[in-house]
Amino acid sequence: MADSSCVKVIFTAKVKSEIPGTMLAAVRDAARAIDGFIDMESSTEGEIETTVSWWRSSEAVRAWARNPVHGEAKRNKSVYYDWYDVAIEEGQAFPPVA
Repeated sequence: MADSSCVKVIFTAKVKSEIPGTMLAAVRDAARAIDGFIDMESSTEGEIETTVSWWRSSEAVRAWARNPVHGEAKRNKSVYYDWYDVAIEEGQAFPPVA
């Protein structure tokens, strides 16, 4: 999907405790299964985790927000994070321009 407009979701958090690998895999698999998912990248620097995901539409982002696996992860957010922030940017280019 070169040079197309998409919705970028940026999740940033201060990590309190490590998230089990099985939960991370389940969340990523659930995102990939949603119609409209494009890509997801994560990085950690010190205690700060950033995950950026790209979606074809805001409807796809809303489907992700309602996903039961994602919902389970959100219910446990206070176990894994001291704080978090989500930013949504519409009309972004994909792939990102460096």
